Amino acid sequence: MKCIVLFLMAACSCLTIAAQEPAAESGAEVVVRAADRYKLYPTSDSFYFLKLDTRTGAIAQIEWSFRVKSCRETPVSAAPVPLSEEAPNGRFELYPTQNVFAFLLQDKVGGETWLLQWNANSSKKRLDKITR
Repeated sequence: MKCIVLFLMAACSCLTIAAQEPAAESGAEVVVRAADRYKLYPTSDSFYFLKLDTRTGAIAQIEWSFRVKSCRETPVSAAPVPLSEEAPNGRFELYPTQNVFAFLLQDKVGGETWLLQWNANSSKKRLDKITR
């Protein structure tokens, strides 16, 4: 009887551990709600992320490290268009391109598009409007 109880406890423990697997490792897609103001985008460089303010379109570059004092956030661009305070969260979205240092910034309300070039070198950071 003790063997059966121990076996059942061990089986339940394994199921509990498997159920707690993170979404990224399980292949599940992370859902972002339009109400989310900020969104992080991974880059091809594992130590850099881009942080987008989905309401204003402002973009910052996040450099992270295992040493906390080496982590920093630097602006890549200010808001591309002046907005009223009523602008909705989720208005702007970033899309990766084949170029590892380039993303497209899309205004989902106004329909405008910008080419974002990010880089560790601040003189190479740009945000250029793509004209029609």
